[in-house]
Amino acid sequence: MSSQPDGAGRPSGGPLLISGAGSSAVATDELFALSARMRSIAASGEHWVDALATLGWLSGSDRLTGALEEARETAGLVAADASAIADALDRSAEGYGEMERRGVALQQALGGLLGWVGGFLAVGMLPALVWGAGLLAVDVVLAWFFVQGVNRLLGRPVDDPSEWLERNSGVLNSPQSVALVRMVVASVDDAAGGVVRLPYPLARALGDAGLDVLGVGSSAFGITVLGGLFGVVRETPVRVGQVGSDGSRLPTRTRRGALIGPTAGAAVAAPRGVAELLDRIPRADPDVPEPEPDLPQVRVERYGTEDDPQWVAYIGGTVSWEVAGSTEPWDLTSNVHAVAGTDSGSYRAVLDALEQAGVREGDRITAVGHSQGGLLAAQLVSDERYTGSGLVTAGAPLAQLAVPADVPTLQLEHSDDIVPALGGYGDADPSPEHLVARREYLANRTDPVDGLVPAHALDSYLETAAVVDSSAEPRLVALRERLADVTAGAGGGAAGTSAGPDSAASGTATWWRGERR
Repeated sequence: MSSQPDGAGRPSGGPLLISGAGSSAVATDELFALSARMRSIAASGEHWVDALATLGWLSGSDRLTGALEEARETAGLVAADASAIADALDRSAEGYGEMERRGVALQQALGGLLGWVGGFLAVGMLPALVWGAGLLAVDVVLAWFFVQGVNRLLGRPVDDPSEWLERNSGVLNSPQSVALVRMVVASVDDAAGGVVRLPYPLARALGDAGLDVLGVGSSAFGITVLGGLFGVVRETPVRVGQVGSDGSRLPTRTRRGALIGPTAGAAVAAPRGVAELLDRIPRADPDVPEPEPDLPQVRVERYGTEDDPQWVAYIGGTVSWEVAGSTEPWDLTSNVHAVAGTDSGSYRAVLDALEQAGVREGDRITAVGHSQGGLLAAQLVSDERYTGSGLVTAGAPLAQLAVPADVPTLQLEHSDDIVPALGGYGDADPSPEHLVARREYLANRTDPVDGLVPAHALDSYLETAAVVDSSAEPRLVALRERLADVTAGAGGGAAGTSAGPDSAASGTATWWRGERR
């Protein structure tokens, strides 16, 4: 997949940090690119040292031999200096990575201890805590209404709570708040150990930091069990049908009542970069009125040949935050079940859409998803029914989900996006095929942004994807090429080449929508 020129201007936001790929180093993409460039210069210098030594040996002139020897020594100095600079840059990246790991370990230890102590004390203090929290909530609500009443008497505009939250969302969208949320989520297992009076070392051994018996996934599973008793976060059957790209319903039967199979897909060119992959993800729009129009949640593209197809599944994010009574599978219920590792309605809808689109067991599939869609995409490439050939996620809580080591993976995160933090902390990923690219989206930003959590929006991740596409960092370049190879060869040329749209591989796209029954 082609990248933009190095000189292309970058959008607002913090620098792009690269981690993973089986390395403990963490640094900006520019630093890694510079280190690789220095290594290339060092290798070129060493080549010239050998070449000039050979020319000097072949030369019959003492004067020419002396000049060649001087040039050889200069080339050796250049090679040594370039290698030393590259070593220094690599040590810097390793040092930053070590400092970051120690910081995360400290957060985990502190969060675990506080969670255990809080759970241990909460048993005896629970009535007082509930009473105090209730009084505080009532006081806050009364104070807000009092302030709004004064504003009305003085002729001032009355605040809308949602607008007030949006105007004062800076604390929610800071990297520090996101880190705190991650720490709180990860300490739930320790709090549970404290509630049942487990010794702290045993609670830690059974939690995320140990055997993961009481981890984030187990906590989510407990929520599904407890919620089911009260009729919430309860899974239901899901039905899936093919729709148009705009969500328009397609006929399923002829005038005589005969069933109509899937409609032939629309012709599409292969995606040319990470940004274009994300741009094809169906948009989640909770403000769209029901029942019409119903937007698709899944887009399926087919490339390759009849005997050797290659599929790309694009999966949208959460649409509804309801926990009961919703007809939308991309809801909070599916979120909880997906984190718990149980059968979520949205994942069953994805599988049904793939089956109707023609995907067979063993077929190669690349999955792309945003938010909940990223979680489902990771589950899809891990599904033994298919052969995972690539994964790209944006803003997904993947920390507790292990992706197969041989699947090329690019995980985009914003350090000021609270959603990835809901997955807690993840273990170090030793796979050289897995890369994490993250940055602070709101840093140094002067242009206005909308929404309560603007760093989580798909459009925000599209900006970061454009930064990824323009990066010369060697591992990002290699991963873009791996993703381009997925759809190469199906049309007039290799997908992702820069020879123009006619050279790109061609395929077909279909859109699908699931509904709860």
